[in-house]
Amino acid sequence: MFTENEMLLRSELFEGLDADAVRSMLALVELRTFAVSERIAAEGQRASQVFYVVRGLVRLTKAESGGREADVCVCEQGDTFAEYLVPGGDVYAQGAWAADITELALFDLSGLRQLAAENSGVQRNVMRIMARHLLGSLECIAGDRLHTAAQRVAKLLCEPLSGGDGPGDVPAALSEADSRWKARTRSRGPLARLCHALQCGSSRKG
Repeated sequence: MFTENEMLLRSELFEGLDADAVRSMLALVELRTFAVSERIAAEGQRASQVFYVVRGLVRLTKAESGGREADVCVCEQGDTFAEYLVPGGDVYAQGAWAADITELALFDLSGLRQLAAENSGVQRNVMRIMARHLLGSLECIAGDRLHTAAQRVAKLLCEPLSGGDGPGDVPAALSEADSRWKARTRSRGPLARLCHALQCGSSRKG
């Protein structure tokens, strides 16, 4: 089991940094644990931190004018979020909630901005994380445009079922924007039949 510092040093934010930059980055970090369903940040709240998931799960949400919220992403151990604020911006674009008992490394935003302005390695790492998140969002949009809801569910169910008839991990469709949140199931027979029916229906329509 890695310590918190060891996990941070293995993260994308620290990749390729020299010893001085690593020390400066660690000086910006505060560790905090959140209870299940505890709010981490509110959408539109004035931003002061960038987050790294040390342990647990975080739901990112978007709200409409009527107050309804939808999950748009699930961040797992090793993920960074709110990094888009480093180049600029004053408020969080999404809400963030702990979906499990969750430990986060909170980076002071103003300090991280200053360090990124002075260190090309920090800039590069932030850009890589932002680029990966952008590409993931575009993939999600493409999947939404190219497939019906039934086809998306079938894809989520069938991908882990293709290896055989034994039990395994099945992604739970808790968020169409992110299929990495998984739930354990003992028997996949009914799921396999549902998957087959959805695929056959899709192929007949195509």
